[in-house]
Parts: sequence; structure tokens; C-alpha cells
Amino acid sequence: MRDNRPKRRKYKDNPYTIKYDEKLNKYSVAFFDSKGIKQSIEISYELYCLFDRFELDDLSELNEYDRHIEHVEHTDESLYNKTKKVRTIDEDVEESILNENIYKAINRLSDTQKKRIKMYYFEDMTLEEIAKIEKTTFQAISKSIKNGIDNIPLLKLNDFCNYYKVSLDYICGLTNVKKIDILNKEIDSVIIGNNLKDVRLKKNDTQESIANIIQVDQSNYSKYELGKILIHTYPLIEFAKHYNISIDWLCGKKENFNID
Repeated sequence: MRDNRPKRRKYKDNPYTIKYDEKLNKYSVAFFDSKGIKQSIEISYELYCLFDRFELDDLSELNEYDRHIEHVEHTDESLYNKTKKVRTIDEDVEESILNENIYKAINRLSDTQKKRIKMYYFEDMTLEEIAKIEKTTFQAISKSIKNGIDNIPLLKLNDFCNYYKVSLDYICGLTNVKKIDILNKEIDSVIIGNNLKDVRLKKNDTQESIANIIQVDQSNYSKYELGKILIHTYPLIEFAKHYNISIDWLCGKKENFNID
């Protein structure tokens, strides 16, 4: 399998290796299972990007560690704490890959949607910038991204975050901070609805105005606030971005409404 990515340093306890086959346009992750047998599993573009972000974050920590190594006391406890996070991620990664429902939800996206979502949420490009690259309208890009994100239901996205022990804000591209202190793993439509309503009223906005901003019908938005139906992923992200508040807080997963 051909892979043009540069080799990176990794924590020695991280057994996972991601690869991209440019010729076949396929992504995979290789690892040794509990019996010592090497396995290679094809993964979605979204999972590939998540692995890649973990590697980059770990590389940054390793470089920082090297710069300060002469000032650090190397005790068994400190070295254990240094690798503890990676081992936790590794344990959850295999569970994530094997979770068929989550994988299918992400893999259902088209290649075009995956690419546009990556540029918009992970590379911080605007709709206009993406449209210019792809020589189309920003309205077409916006619709494509909205449809793609909506294909990953909020409950599935939350399960995904719980497996990886990362925040919804991180997965949705609102922050570079992976972890938060979680109050609840499960999310509830009533809690989300109450928080949506509280934020809107504090800003003196009408249901009609915020419904237009997050591109949903007012009747559906009203049901979101009442907790009758669970808000879809895309409008929730747009709501959080508009008010600059945490998706995890909106979902009742943390106490502070600020994005970390």
C-alpha cells in the first residue's frame, strides 16, 4: 500500500499505524491484535483524520517533552502519566473501529462530503474559500456539508466521542482541546432543549430568527426547545458557533458553557 505521508515519531505504546493508498483512494489502520496477529482494517476518511490528529497532538507533546527534558525529573510515576493517555486512546480505538453502527454512520458520507467537511471543520476554511477551490457556489458547499453532517446522528456522534474520550466540541472542530471533565455520557433531548431556550432568551432572540440562522423550520426548532425531538447535528453546531458556546454544555455533558 502506497503512503506518501512523512514518518512521524509516536509514543512507543501506540501500536496503530494509519495508511492512505493514493492509487485506490482508500484509508486503513494496522495493528496487532491480542493474539499478536497483525490486522489491517479499512476505515473511513473521518476516522483517518481523527487518527491523524491524535498523531499530530502526540508529536507536539513529544517535541515539547524533548525541549524540557533536562528540567524534568524522570520518575516511574511521571513516565507512566506521560503514556497513560495514549494507552487509554488505544484501548478505545479498537472498540470504535469494531462499533459497526458508528462506522457505518460515518462511512455513509460521500467522498466529496468527507473532503468538504474536512476543509470546513478541520482546516477552518470558509464556505467561499471551498467554493472557489471547487469552482462552485458557496450555497452548494453549505448544502453538501449540512447533508453530510446530518448523516451522522447526534446520538451516534456522542457514542463516538465517548469511545475516544474526547469532547463533542473537539470532534466538531470548535476547539483543539480533546478532553473535558464529563458530567454525563448520555445526552437527553429535554436537557438540550432547555439549554437552547435559555441561551436564546438571554440574547433576546426569537425562535424564528435563530431557526433561520441554523437553517431549520421554526416548527422543528420549537420542538427542539420543548425536547420533543432531538436536534440534528448540523443545526446544533451552527447554534453553538453563532452563540460561541460549548456543544458539550448544550448537551449537558459539562458545567461550563464556554468552549475550552
